[in-house]
Amino acid sequence: MTGELINEILAGIGLELLEEDTRQGNAGREIPVSQK
Repeated sequence: MTGELINEILAGIGLELLEEDTRQGNAGREIPVSQK
C-alpha cells in the first residue's frame, strides 16, 4: 500500500460522501443543522 493509493481511495470515498450529502441536503433543506 503506497500513500498514493491510499489517497486515491480516500478521495473516492470523500467524493461519494459529498454527493450523498448534496442529495440529502436537496431532499430535506427544512431540517435544521447547527454546526458552527
